Amino acid sequence: MALHPVVRLGLWLAQRVRMPEMTSLEDYRAWDARSYRVIHRLMSRPPRPARLLARRIPVPGGEILLRIYLPHGTGPFPAHVFAHGGAFWMGSIEDTDPLCRWYCAHAGSVIVSVAYRLAPEHPYPTPAEDVYAAFQWTREHAAELGADPARVSVGGVSAGAGLAAAATLMARDRGTPSPLAQVLEIPFLDTTLRTAADTGAGLSTGYLRQAADLYTGGGEHALADYASPGLAADLTGLPPTLVLTCEYDTLRGSGTAYVERLRAAGVAVDWFDLPGHIHGSSYLTRLLPSSRRYVDTVVHWLRTRR
Repeated sequence: MALHPVVRLGLWLAQRVRMPEMTSLEDYRAWDARSYRVIHRLMSRPPRPARLLARRIPVPGGEILLRIYLPHGTGPFPAHVFAHGGAFWMGSIEDTDPLCRWYCAHAGSVIVSVAYRLAPEHPYPTPAEDVYAAFQWTREHAAELGADPARVSVGGVSAGAGLAAAATLMARDRGTPSPLAQVLEIPFLDTTLRTAADTGAGLSTGYLRQAADLYTGGGEHALADYASPGLAADLTGLPPTLVLTCEYDTLRGSGTAYVERLRAAGVAVDWFDLPGHIHGSSYLTRLLPSSRRYVDTVVHWLRTRR
């Protein structure tokens, strides 16, 4: 399918935006945050959760913030631990706040959004360990959230999806309770980028290489299972998985290769591919019915895991 005309127009406009001078990581992060405020206006307005909580939990070397969305109704509810995107070194729980509200309301699930620590200040494996810690904390404190500890899934977007996949591997390898399921949206699963294919639309392989290097220390750890879960030597024993990709996403090969390897390992896996879209355009739900189908796929899949 050709690139969606609305997506093509958005790319054309983005190329003509004059970026301010940026000399530090914080400059880039501030620009990223402003960009997401624009994107939020192109997303469907989500319903309000019944309650919104904040919890700081201890992790090795410090603490992290969790933003918790509680659904309306009577529990115990399923819970979904969610990691935002941002190429391992940008992004925040603010970026995916509308998405988490949407999943909370329509999937009827407690959503635990993880403010994991970012590279390069906190390189591999810290972000993945933070998501793993958030999952284990959610299981242990499920009762106070009105959730069922036996029905806790993990997931995320882009780099966050890679961290969720790593956390799932950690749980299996360490003999600790594993997620009920994992939902990997436009996932960044291979920091070696051997599966990346530059489409000329959106993300470039050069940008992804810079991000991977900031996370793994210039490739030193790129082949480690938890840095590149898509390349992990053993994928057996993992929970049911949903992988969502976009046709013109440079990271699409990361997701499709993981689907093939999961199936070969005997893992139950569903795959949804959005034609005509690029990395991230799947969330423009106010503009595009196809984007709405994408997020509704996640909602429906989460509901079937109950």
